[in-house]
Amino acid sequence: METERRNNPLLREIFEDACTIATPYIDPSKGIGGIAMTRHAYVALHERFPELSSQNLSILVHAVERTVTMRLRDTTP
Repeated sequence: METERRNNPLLREIFEDACTIATPYIDPSKGIGGIAMTRHAYVALHERFPELSSQNLSILVHAVERTVTMRLRDTTP
């Protein structure tokens, strides 16, 4: 049995909400000239979760960006 490497329960708890909030900013089709507005995802997530440290916010944004990109790739024909 593998040992669980993830050890931040708060980030795990808010992850799906963070995906919902950040998806419009990460989706390149909704960006400017086909470029995602990831910086706006940072701002939106910081406003929604002000208790996060800058390090945890960065971890969350990168994880959400990776997940949303994979989900978009899987749904694109």
